[in-house]
Amino acid sequence: MNQLLVINKKNTDTQKELTLAILGSLPVSVPLLVSGWLLVTIPDRYRAEVEFRSRAVIISGIVTGRKETTNCYGGGGFGISCTSSCNLKVRFTNSGEITEFWDSCYKSTTENQTVAVLYDPTNTHKPRIDRGDTPESLARDELILSTFLGLLGIVSLTCYLQTATHQKQT
Repeated sequence: MNQLLVINKKNTDTQKELTLAILGSLPVSVPLLVSGWLLVTIPDRYRAEVEFRSRAVIISGIVTGRKETTNCYGGGGFGISCTSSCNLKVRFTNSGEITEFWDSCYKSTTENQTVAVLYDPTNTHKPRIDRGDTPESLARDELILSTFLGLLGIVSLTCYLQTATHQKQT
């Protein structure tokens, strides 16, 4: 009977160690997974952007609305944290047809301001504000972000492994 209790205690300890290892590895694995996903999908997004721009037409649009949202949350002893987002409602006319869409804010754009709009005449339900980016600059920015996240993941992994090794030694 004592042996059975020892086995159950060992299993419980092993389960606790496994749970802690999994939870402890989340800060390591998330940046590495996102970095890897970005690296793998950059060529597909680049091709899609090149194809879109090959068919896209640039037309003038008017900002007809601006919606700013701030969400704050707090608790857990970390204070209050807030995130803000901004969206613009843009209207443009093509061949007598009025189209309105929402896009994320661009620079300090205000209502009634004229903006350049990119849209695909064969797929008019996905217009967007032309920010002057090129497919190459978008791919470069994603590569930089992916590299940063990868380095963050590697540093986190190193710290995690050093901590785990130190805990096993003590």
